[in-house]
Amino acid sequence: LRLACAGIGSPRVLLLENADRDLSLPKRRLLYRMLRDHRSRGGIAVITADGFDAIEAVCDVLVVIWRGRLLACEKLENLILSQQQWMRVEVVIDGDLDTDKVGELDFVSHVVRHGDRYDVFVENRFTAAHQLLGFFEKNAIALRDLHTYRSTLRDVVTELFLNAEMNALPEDER
Repeated sequence: LRLACAGIGSPRVLLLENADRDLSLPKRRLLYRMLRDHRSRGGIAVITADGFDAIEAVCDVLVVIWRGRLLACEKLENLILSQQQWMRVEVVIDGDLDTDKVGELDFVSHVVRHGDRYDVFVENRFTAAHQLLGFFEKNAIALRDLHTYRSTLRDVVTELFLNAEMNALPEDER
């Protein structure tokens, strides 16, 4: 209904706020197809989204604004490629991981904890993942599971926000 109302009169520009919120998967797919069709006819769709499904499905350009500051305004593929120097290593361990100690390793960008799972962002090279495994072995950290992933859009946006947060801190707190 929101898209139908927005499309009355065949406007060139659609402004949609969280248009895919509360939609079932088939309805989301229909929405995304309609937005792509609108774009193929020369239309423009400006959307806000809480998640990445709509962005990845229909957007050419991503604009990221944080606390009134423009963090990014790039074509999606350029934005993701610009961050390919990092690889996400997802590890599941028994117990707690000293994220500060891991974060001090020269090949680690940052560490994010999700319950018993940790995302460790390392330089995108095989030796960095190997060095991380060596760190776990040296510190007697028992791995239950480990997966490596190339940067995703979610990773890129997370990195943008983390960098903005760090830059907002006073110099002596970084």
